Amino acid sequence: MNAQLIFDVDSHVTETANIWTQRMPTKWGNLIPHVESVDGVEYWVVGDKKMGSVTASSYMHLDAETGERKRQPPSNQFLTNAAYRDLHPSSYDPHARLAVMDELGVQASVLYPNLNLVVSDLHEQVDDPEYKIQIIRAYNDWLVEEWAAADPDRLIPVALVAYFDAEVAAEEVHRCKELGHRGLVMTGMPQLHGKPPLADDSWAPLWKAAEDTGMSVGFHVGANEGILEKYVNADRLAAEGPRRMGARTVTEAFLDNASSMNDLLLSGILPRYPKLKFVMVETGLGWVNFCLESADYHFERYGVRNDCPDFTELPSFYFKRQIYTTYWFEKIEQFHVDKVGEDKIMFETDYPHSTSLDVADVQWALNEGMAGISEEAKHKILWANAAELYGVRTPALAG
Repeated sequence: MNAQLIFDVDSHVTETANIWTQRMPTKWGNLIPHVESVDGVEYWVVGDKKMGSVTASSYMHLDAETGERKRQPPSNQFLTNAAYRDLHPSSYDPHARLAVMDELGVQASVLYPNLNLVVSDLHEQVDDPEYKIQIIRAYNDWLVEEWAAADPDRLIPVALVAYFDAEVAAEEVHRCKELGHRGLVMTGMPQLHGKPPLADDSWAPLWKAAEDTGMSVGFHVGANEGILEKYVNADRLAAEGPRRMGARTVTEAFLDNASSMNDLLLSGILPRYPKLKFVMVETGLGWVNFCLESADYHFERYGVRNDCPDFTELPSFYFKRQIYTTYWFEKIEQFHVDKVGEDKIMFETDYPHSTSLDVADVQWALNEGMAGISEEAKHKILWANAAELYGVRTPALAG
């Protein structure tokens, strides 16, 4: 295990088949999300609608011969289509995940949902507010009760925001704070889900609740309706083939979060809620400086202060006060740290997704990937920034 403390601010859990069947009232019948097997592939199903493979984006599979984990190679599918039995247990079992964290040298991990849950808008499949909140609450309860409870000091849960209604969302934020959640996750593009854009005043109850509870809001890549249809489709597959399509899609999805951050910077949320923190999750940091420079330049060029007196500073000021971004496979230079700020960069592994880091990758990130970065900056990026944001105590150094 590494002597360096490592806080992984973006890892993923593969939702188990019993989350909703055990926690939702039976009156919803077949509308309760459940798992059905079709031709050896296990899918989430709501009513008669197939929502996607339960294993989608879970790329750490089980080697049938050795019993060890192996990264699933590219195929003719962008997302993995398999069954629970094909996955390494660390995808869905917290104790197996803790063992992998030990191998990686990771002391703490923030737990995000598997992308299938967010992309599919699972809670939007029935147009009933009670159904919607029960979907959200069941997941939020499960994450604490079945995952974080295995080691609350190391497995850090973040709650799904009930963004279908800002007032309901605010109530759920307060409930989740009491439950033990350390942060929140929602789409950074609510307008793509039929909701008002971030700048709309109707979101005020949610932002106030998040600020009051001290829970940061994570805008995770891929949490936008229609992302797969936008980047993964028959025309693209025919023109590019599966490997080029997959490689292109990942980068384009990352850059969607650049749009979300630009939206956030100009929304007015940051000056109005000065203690509210945001995290751009699974998007890297090389693009951040350009986004900040462009936002500042056009903020001045368009005279934004004339219409929005809440802004007393340039957008980049609010970024450096309230927004974090993440690092994992990039090679970062002192330039990046100076421009983005060593207090606003955090480390992630993205385990067990396609771009995730395994043992050798983590070692590369800590050594070659951060070569030339000061030890003080490394400590902030690898541990201290996240520990402060998520309220995690610092353990004794390992090793």
